[in-house]
Amino acid sequence: MKNVLIFLLLIVVSARADLVDDYVNGEMTNQHIPGVALAVLTNGVVAKAQGYGWADEEGKVAVATNTLFQIQSVTKIFTATATMLLAEEGKIDIDKKISAYLDNLPKAWSNVTVRHLLTHTSGIKDFINEPTVDLTKDVTPDEIVQSLSKLPLNFQPGEEYRYSNTGYQLLGMIIHRLTGMPWHEFVRRRVLVPAGMASTRVNSLDVQVPVAHGYCWEKDKMRPGYPVAMSILSYPGGGLLSSVVDLAAWDRCLYGETVLKRSVLEKMWTPATFNSGAKSEYGLGWWVEDYHGHRFVSHGGAHMTGFKTTFTRFVDEKVTVVVLCNQRAANPANMAIRIAGFYIPGLILSSMPDATDPRPDFSKHLRETLTKLSKGEASSDLTPEFRDQYQKDKTRSKTLADRLKDAKGFQYLGMDDVAGRGITRYESSIRNIYYYKMPLKEGARYYTFYVAAEDKLAFYQSSEF
Repeated sequence: MKNVLIFLLLIVVSARADLVDDYVNGEMTNQHIPGVALAVLTNGVVAKAQGYGWADEEGKVAVATNTLFQIQSVTKIFTATATMLLAEEGKIDIDKKISAYLDNLPKAWSNVTVRHLLTHTSGIKDFINEPTVDLTKDVTPDEIVQSLSKLPLNFQPGEEYRYSNTGYQLLGMIIHRLTGMPWHEFVRRRVLVPAGMASTRVNSLDVQVPVAHGYCWEKDKMRPGYPVAMSILSYPGGGLLSSVVDLAAWDRCLYGETVLKRSVLEKMWTPATFNSGAKSEYGLGWWVEDYHGHRFVSHGGAHMTGFKTTFTRFVDEKVTVVVLCNQRAANPANMAIRIAGFYIPGLILSSMPDATDPRPDFSKHLRETLTKLSKGEASSDLTPEFRDQYQKDKTRSKTLADRLKDAKGFQYLGMDDVAGRGITRYESSIRNIYYYKMPLKEGARYYTFYVAAEDKLAFYQSSEF
């Protein structure tokens, strides 16, 4: 009997793997991706690891699970981890101003703390995306600071979130100042080696092992990624090369305390708090979000060099998906969620059957609330915070109105009681999450409603799946 059960389990696992393969191959065609490296882990154990397509399309070098990719901003997880290690040792106080650790900083940065750098709440302009330097020419960290010295902050520190690669450049400078080692050497010794990430390394002209080539799909043609100076390709916010094998080792490491204490990791996975008291969706080096009520922490990476990557970890279900692509316009974040749906029941709404509605009057109420929102009407059915945020986004009502014109129904799919899971939206604790399918003239949209106390709507999410 035991052998029969094992045989049946192997059939189920094989069938699931085939479905994942079919999905990935389909997306590679649809998104024009030359190569993908994938790893799926459950409870820290590799459930699937696979390379697809070409690491080098011209030379016809296939992607393998040990192929190195530019992981770009996934690097920020490791720079943040290094920073928190120094904080554990009492060498950094993340609530101290960065002027305590670095000299000759612009006066406008006088109130910026290390925490602001970690959480992208510093207001310092992004030297890459705004930009303030020529990305094709090598530049020193001090020259990056100098390029920003006369520019005002985008906002006062702590007021809001705005992604800033400069913040992580500064963290690398602080690590260097305090340890006497380049940021990547400290990361290698204290993070990568203990985690068993033997192949992960900083991007360098001296790298001797094969690295995937980057590509861009533009004007219906594939072209090589754009050149970027090595000093920028190797900076602390995006400078690591890694493989799905090594990133799987990192996922396993997160279950123990080989690198970081659990208490420190939980702090990193806690959303930052703005000066107003509102919450961000970014913690200390990690995105902290949920999809249809399933909590996950993640980071993505992208660059004009021709890479797009994600490390996505569903913390409650203990499922992690790593997707590395060598095409700039790919969407590995969506791919990771869809792939996770093969392992997490109820994650993908398009796979859920219609269900009997236990509260048809409430469903009708939610549908009517959508109509009000599409007209830009302020509704007392919303939490005050969601109402204020919704009214700030002038495009959201129009997008919703356009979709509702094509709506052919509103079908209840299910509900989850999430009280106590720590899911919040705009400071409101979420008690229940409701799921609906809205058939359209062509296809369908899926709506997720986050409901707080007194049945107040705290947020809604629209998705294709």
